[in-house]
Amino acid sequence: MDIPYAPTIGMLSTLYGPALNHGSKGASRRVVITSKDLVAPVGGVGGVVKVVSALMRYASSNCSYIHFRIGRRSGGLMNPTNWLFPLIDAYRLLRLAKQTGCEIVHLNPSFNLPSLLRDGLAMLALRGVPGCRPVVLFHGWEVDLAKRVSQNAFFRWLFRSSFGSAARILVLSPEFAGALQEMGYPGDRVATVSSLFDSAEIPTIETLKDPDRATLLFLSRLVPHKGAELVIDAFALLLPEFPNLRLLIAGDGPLKSGLERRAVGLGVMARLEFLGFVQGSEKVNALGRAGIFVFPATATEGCPVAVLEAMGTGLPIVCSGAGGLSEIVTDGVNGIVAEPPTADSVASAIRQLLVNPDLTSDIGNRNRVVAWGQYEGRVVTRKFEALYADVATERR
Repeated sequence: MDIPYAPTIGMLSTLYGPALNHGSKGASRRVVITSKDLVAPVGGVGGVVKVVSALMRYASSNCSYIHFRIGRRSGGLMNPTNWLFPLIDAYRLLRLAKQTGCEIVHLNPSFNLPSLLRDGLAMLALRGVPGCRPVVLFHGWEVDLAKRVSQNAFFRWLFRSSFGSAARILVLSPEFAGALQEMGYPGDRVATVSSLFDSAEIPTIETLKDPDRATLLFLSRLVPHKGAELVIDAFALLLPEFPNLRLLIAGDGPLKSGLERRAVGLGVMARLEFLGFVQGSEKVNALGRAGIFVFPATATEGCPVAVLEAMGTGLPIVCSGAGGLSEIVTDGVNGIVAEPPTADSVASAIRQLLVNPDLTSDIGNRNRVVAWGQYEGRVVTRKFEALYADVATERR
């Protein structure tokens, strides 16, 4: 259970919420970890919050987490304080780091302009905390922005000035690690890590058996570049050959109405279900009904939690090779990689699994073992704690 932590931050704490402490009493290493609010809004929390929550939940006696809520609050730009939120959060984080005497501050931005501004200011503020070692994990990655930074001397200098004091910069793909080195960041302080799935959220995930191999599942936010439209198009291509095939679309977002119209126009709505946002038992049910998980992202991805959950359930994966997906899914081993992701390539990948049940079963069984051995929350938490220990013992 999260226990309220009460630093004397006065009015700013009232406006922006207290930190939360989680970990074993008397733990030897204190880590301040940042994310948006851990309380699920309507539509659920994002992948970053899921990772942070799991790291806090599974903390060992060697580590005590103090959660720091960061980012804009309710009201959007109509809330005057949101115009100043990067400065306010940087000041609050500086105060909290000093008051707690933490050894590590773990920031969780994406590589996009708002996050770079917010966490860049936080990094500058943390230079005023002796003995505090920042660790930065970039969960998302905008390829075009990274190229602009690496190709512009001023932008490279600005990035290094903001994030150069990080003891480690962590990314979810070697592709991202290479981009950081092109920006001039020392390679010995860049590391590739994995995301995780939280077995506490899906307690029966390991025991799901014998899903219907003729049911496809797409589970993600319905936003551009996740590939939901390609899944529907591929489904339409496959139905004449596999008339018993079904498709489940789990998730919500701005593209939902357009995807529904697309399905109607292609004549596949009778074999397709839009489940909306799912969590808890609803997510378990969706994973249990599926035989193949399909995620043909068309832009660079990190390490999608939904893919790890599907692997933990024992599902083969059909996906693109975008970003961190290439680190999780090896073609023919963990699923089929459709690259480049098009309706035809996705349909072909799904077809390979549908016509070969033995291959599908072998991949699913292998994925369950790999996921629980490498990506389950407790396993990944221990890896992060080992990394914190290495960072804390290094000389500056």
